[in-house]
Amino acid sequence: MLRRTVLQGMGAGLALAPLAGAQTVRQGRWLRLETANFVVYSAASEARTREEIAAVEGFHALLSKIIPRKQPSTLKLPIYMTGNDEDFRDVAPWADRDVMGFVHYSAEQILAVSSLHKNVERQRDMQKNVRAMDARTVLLHEYAHHYIMANNRVTYPSWYNEGIAEFLSTADFVEDGVLVGKFTAARATWLANAPWLNITIFLTANPNELSNEKQGQFYAQAWLAAHYLFQAPERAEGFDRYITALHDGADPMAAFEPAFGITAQAFDKELRDYKNKPLKFGKVAGITANASIEMKGERLPVAADNLLMPLANVSCARPTRYAMGSVAAIRNQPRKLEADPFAIRARATAEIWYGDLGEARKLLDRLLVTDTQNAETQHLSGLCDLRAAYRTKDAALFKKARGAFASAQKIDATRANSLFRYVECGVQEAGGRFDDHFADVAFMTYRLAPQVDGYAQALALALIQQKRFADAVLVLRPQIADSHDSNKALPQALMEAAKAEKEPAFFWPESAAAIDETDD
Repeated sequence: MLRRTVLQGMGAGLALAPLAGAQTVRQGRWLRLETANFVVYSAASEARTREEIAAVEGFHALLSKIIPRKQPSTLKLPIYMTGNDEDFRDVAPWADRDVMGFVHYSAEQILAVSSLHKNVERQRDMQKNVRAMDARTVLLHEYAHHYIMANNRVTYPSWYNEGIAEFLSTADFVEDGVLVGKFTAARATWLANAPWLNITIFLTANPNELSNEKQGQFYAQAWLAAHYLFQAPERAEGFDRYITALHDGADPMAAFEPAFGITAQAFDKELRDYKNKPLKFGKVAGITANASIEMKGERLPVAADNLLMPLANVSCARPTRYAMGSVAAIRNQPRKLEADPFAIRARATAEIWYGDLGEARKLLDRLLVTDTQNAETQHLSGLCDLRAAYRTKDAALFKKARGAFASAQKIDATRANSLFRYVECGVQEAGGRFDDHFADVAFMTYRLAPQVDGYAQALALALIQQKRFADAVLVLRPQIADSHDSNKALPQALMEAAKAEKEPAFFWPESAAAIDETDD
């Protein structure tokens, strides 16, 4: 639901603290800082990294105030802050040159990437009511999506999904608070000069299916609509009723007037009128961007210097065409790193997904002698056996892999990927059936990260097998409505089965059996 907050002043300050945990061993160029909500890997300076973390922690506090949730996800989001084009290409070989950041969700990996060196504009060059389009703005936009999807899995229309992320991403931390409601020059230009989108297109379109010109205008109008909802209480109340109707399966056009109390055309006129008025921004009380907040810090070993970003890429289990450059970089690591645990895990990950499972098994067996209490090592061991089980049809390997995933989750209770693979093993052992235990674990996985398609689909399949068809529909509907999700075939098939109250043919979503080459 939409929530509003009072915009007013507050006191805040910035202070830089020295990095904790100084070590005498040779350290690499990557810094790792962990806070209450994030694990950040940065190739930038410590001072710059702390400032960016302070901003994103402050932004998390802003979201928690505007969109409060009783049971927020406990997962910490990993953020990679790259320092140059090469680092960014290593983790995003698929990206256009103008991409400054993104968030990735898959069964194996959830992460955000921010390219700190790719600032199109600088804030010091902007007028006071304009927010620069820089790496931070992009990161805050993506984190807004992440927060909403992780903590508020309901059916938002595309225009609001993008509009609220645009509206909040321009948050500007100043000495005594955070300014909310600024606009970027690009969005203002679209509103001032581009043809206005028809209201029916605006309310129903998937922006990814629009032309470049219409897509740009869609984002600008979406920002304006979100801005307006925060200034017009009666419209915000109507929006709350509207998303309730959408979540219940209502048609977006038919549900508009009963929820808002005005026609869509009247709402369109209000937006046009609002566009021509001076747009206000305000200050939120009680929010700080304080770089002296508690952060656990360390320098990663030298082995991570040129392996961290290729490892992040292959850990996402991307299609082969986007991964083989990273695989080559990992395989070509210097001989002196062959005994380094970080380098061994990187090589094992690359071999598990894109190479030789036998070689991966040798590497992991060697590592498990001294690294048994490392959750990632245990997870990789399970993943190696799970992929081998699919290839050999050896039921014993499914059971062995399940034990490794259980060990990983015991070491780190927030490992949603280990829980998901644990359920995958158990359901495969049971011939495609969820018993109560595995259905419960599927629900635990979904609660940790409902934005991951595979987690939602696995839970929906469990619910259908339990004949809880209405619950399965509720789990699937936000995924089908998500404009960022291009692969609708599996959730649509599950949705049709749930609505027909029939069990579909068994499949495992985001299976470890093979790389999905259709994923772009």
